Amino acid sequence: MGKPEGLPTAASAAVTSLRGGERRRQLRLKFSRPVRVGSEAKYGHVEEVRTTLNVSRDGLYFTTSLEHYRVGMLTAVTFPYSPADPVKMEEIGEVVRVERLGDGRKGIAVRFLLR
Repeated sequence: MGKPEGLPTAASAAVTSLRGGERRRQLRLKFSRPVRVGSEAKYGHVEEVRTTLNVSRDGLYFTTSLEHYRVGMLTAVTFPYSPADPVKMEEIGEVVRVERLGDGRKGIAVRFLLR
């Protein structure tokens, strides 16, 4: 006796995370654009213009040589940033990851809070 005709073959699938610690909710895209980041450090207000390495609807990632970024720190983010743009819309972000990179820089992941 074989399988009755007309019935579909049963199939199953398992969904697994590619990385055990993955918490991203949105797809990240490699996207290099200027970003202005303002934050408070022990020596006062710091502003820098960096270039993103990747972005999503919920946040962005950039590298810096500054040492003051900490997880939980609030930032004022203008993205994309252009000094010639008369309307510079700032968003509030929170640093969610700080990675030490091999060349002495740090990778900073910022999640937008009010989107």
